Amino acid sequence: MMDDRAYSSLVDKVFSRITTALDRLDPDEIDVDSGGGYLTLTFRDQTRCVVSTQRPVQEIWMAADNTAWHFSAPAESQGGWVARKTGEELFASLSKLVSAKMGQPVSI
Repeated sequence: MMDDRAYSSLVDKVFSRITTALDRLDPDEIDVDSGGGYLTLTFRDQTRCVVSTQRPVQEIWMAADNTAWHFSAPAESQGGWVARKTGEELFASLSKLVSAKMGQPVSI
């Protein structure tokens, strides 16, 4: 396990990457709200996706469409945040979800 400072730095980079990518999209189609370790994405149809930091277990959790993912922090030799159960990568999973909701390709 990494120290809290390293984990917080990684999470800040993840949240910044997500926010930067989504800020380029039409705000009438998706609203991004952040604060308190959460990013809440609200789509035009009022469905939501929540991305949150889970400091005690050093994970990022994502919930949307009755599905939840728990992404483990990458080891120093590893590249990305990967879901324990499915092997899915965080940015790929979020890009797929947002693309489906927006009806156009979105890369995060």
